[in-house]
Amino acid sequence: MTITIFEKDKFEGKSQNISGNVRDLKGAPADKPGSLKMTDDDEAVLLFKNDDWHGGALYIRGPKNVADLGKDSDGGRFGFGNSIRSIRLTPFQVDLNVTIVRNQDAKLPTGWANERAARIDIDEMVRQANEFYADKRALLKLVVARVTLRTNDNFYAISKLEQMTLPGEWTAKGELDVVFTNRFTKEGTIGRAFFPCWGESVVVAKVVNSKTGADETLSVDEMAAVMTHEIGHHFGLSHGTGNDNPKNLMFPSLSVASLAESLLTPDQIREMQDRLANNLARKGERN
Repeated sequence: MTITIFEKDKFEGKSQNISGNVRDLKGAPADKPGSLKMTDDDEAVLLFKNDDWHGGALYIRGPKNVADLGKDSDGGRFGFGNSIRSIRLTPFQVDLNVTIVRNQDAKLPTGWANERAARIDIDEMVRQANEFYADKRALLKLVVARVTLRTNDNFYAISKLEQMTLPGEWTAKGELDVVFTNRFTKEGTIGRAFFPCWGESVVVAKVVNSKTGADETLSVDEMAAVMTHEIGHHFGLSHGTGNDNPKNLMFPSLSVASLAESLLTPDQIREMQDRLANNLARKGERN
C-alpha cells in the first residue's frame, strides 16, 4: 500500500508516506494534512480528527486522490480539512460476549444437540462475518471473548420484542453482547438490535416463527447474515443505508443465502467506524 499525505490541499506543501498506523500526527511533516494520494487497488484507510483513532472518521478506499480532505466534492468530508490527527490501516477488534439461551428443560435452540455443536456454528458465523468485513475492507474484526449458556424460559422464546432488555449479568462492559435464542414469537422476526442501539444487545434467533405451517430452522449461513445485519444496527446503520437494494447487508429482510452475496458500501463503513470512534456508547467496544 502506498499512501501519501500532503500538508496542504491540491497535493501541495510537505508530504510523507504512510505505511502503518499513526496514533498521533503531531509534529509530523504533514501534520493535519489537507490532501491525500492512495495508489493501491482496493485498499482502505481511516482518518480521524483526534489522536488515538478517535473523533469523527473519514473512510477512503483506493485507489483515490483526494484533493481537499475538507470537501465532499473532492473526495473528502466536510470539516476534515487540515484537522486529521491519526490514521488507521489495520482492522479494529471488537470482542463478542456470546450467550446461548436454553429453556428450563436444558434444551438448546432448535438444531443444536449440545454446546459443542453450538460453539462450532457460532465460530463459523464469526468467521463468515470477518471474511465479509475483510472482503469489503471494512477494517473491523470480530473475536469471540466467551460463550456462556444461560437458562431462561422468557428469553428462549421472546414474545415482547420491543420491550425486551437483558439482565445486567448477561452483558459485559466494553464488549458487544450477542445472544442466540430459539425464536421470536413475532412472525418472521429472526433478529433484533435497536437502532442506534444505545447499550442494547444483538439478538439472533435459530428458528423463524410461522403462524401457518412449520417453523423453519435457519442455516448457519443465514444466521451469519442475520447476525452481521444486526451488528450493523448496533454500529449505527439503519435499514435506509441499504438504499432498498436487496443485496445490501442492511436490507430489511433476509434476501441472500449467505454473507458472500451481500454488499456493504463505503458510506456504510464510514458510518460504522464513525459511530465506534465518536460515540460514547460504542467506542469502548473497539480495541
